[in-house]
Amino acid sequence: MKILEIYTKLLKPDGIVRIGLRYINNFNFLPDRFEVEKYFNYYPAFPNKIQATMGELIVRSTIPIPNIENQEGFMHLLLYLNKADNNQIVNNILDLDMVYLQNDENLIMINKAEDYIEKAHNHIKEKFESCITDELRKVIK
Repeated sequence: MKILEIYTKLLKPDGIVRIGLRYINNFNFLPDRFEVEKYFNYYPAFPNKIQATMGELIVRSTIPIPNIENQEGFMHLLLYLNKADNNQIVNNILDLDMVYLQNDENLIMINKAEDYIEKAHNHIKEKFESCITDELRKVIK
């Protein structure tokens, strides 16, 4: 917010075109048999024969988010799971990327930026918590 304040004083913009907030959550663990539904509530449904031999998985969705003062918003939700060979380090990612964009008529007002960021932060935390299971919470503590 301090940087935005300095920027505003120096350049005096009319408003903001886009506010984005991104959380990239890395999970480095390798279960014996990776069962997606054991750790995540966000996953595709697999036929039983495929799920037992899962390797890499990438699932991505774009989700509309509640607007603030008529501003459009969306969230990209990406789950990337990779089962490494030979007990290498695994880099599993749950990436939540939330963006508010100006609508056709209004810029996002600079004096509202902190409110947008706080609401986006709370929304991302809520989505993150809904995407993981208690079993994953035990692993990452």
